[in-house]
Amino acid sequence: MTTLPLEPYSSPRRRRPARTVIYQTVIQILLAIGALVMVFPFYFMITSSFKAENRINLVPPEWWPTHWITDNYAQLFTMIDVTRLFMNSLVVAAVVTAVTMYTSGIVGYLFAKFQFKRKEVYFLVILATMMIPWPVTMVPVYQICLKLGMINTYWGIIVPYLFSTFGIFMIRQFMYHIPTDLLDAARIDGAGEFQLYHRVVIPNAMASISALGIFTFLWNWDNFLWPMITLMDERLFTLPLGIAMFAGRWWTQLGPVLSGATVSVVPVLIVFLIFQKNITEGLTMTGIKG
Repeated sequence: MTTLPLEPYSSPRRRRPARTVIYQTVIQILLAIGALVMVFPFYFMITSSFKAENRINLVPPEWWPTHWITDNYAQLFTMIDVTRLFMNSLVVAAVVTAVTMYTSGIVGYLFAKFQFKRKEVYFLVILATMMIPWPVTMVPVYQICLKLGMINTYWGIIVPYLFSTFGIFMIRQFMYHIPTDLLDAARIDGAGEFQLYHRVVIPNAMASISALGIFTFLWNWDNFLWPMITLMDERLFTLPLGIAMFAGRWWTQLGPVLSGATVSVVPVLIVFLIFQKNITEGLTMTGIKG
């Protein structure tokens, strides 16, 4: 009597309900349409920066340049000091980002892991400031900067952004994820509070702090209104302000203006593409409360 070899049992593959497949297909189509709508202005801006001036406003529009030129970028770097504008934006965005990450981390850690009187009241007051529009506080902040002599200086566009209510809230929510037993063990080993924060808390909260740093950098890199109000010296202008000045002087030359806008977007895209994993991880872990 011969025995047949046994074959591993494989359960039949379950088919997803037709309603689920249709729902997911519709969602994917809507997401694709939304992505195209969001990306199209950047596509048109970048391709138009390589067009001749008389071909930018064609009707119907020219979706793909027939002749690629770089004259617009040559005019841009000739008419304005792009390097200085770029460095001004980089210095301002880097300083504000570094300080905001540190201050938001400390305050968020205090609200998450320390107990003190009226803690929730203080936190609600901080959150309430998020409901106040920036234009409402613009005049008082300008008056403070004027009395402190910070108008038309780097300090005038840096100091008002060194503390972030959104950053404090974001870091606080993430700090709940850090086990309290880990902090207590470090204290038993003799670690002080500042040593504990720098050697234990920051490494464990790096995902959330990195995400906050990326958001802060992007917001300050694109900041236009406050530098326009506080700065008069063209040597201190940031890149968005310099491009706006350029557009005001040579408003008929759309090619160089679009070239300047493309140059200002490149660092933002590089930062996002490099650190997009940190953004996703930081926002995902922020909602976990332990």
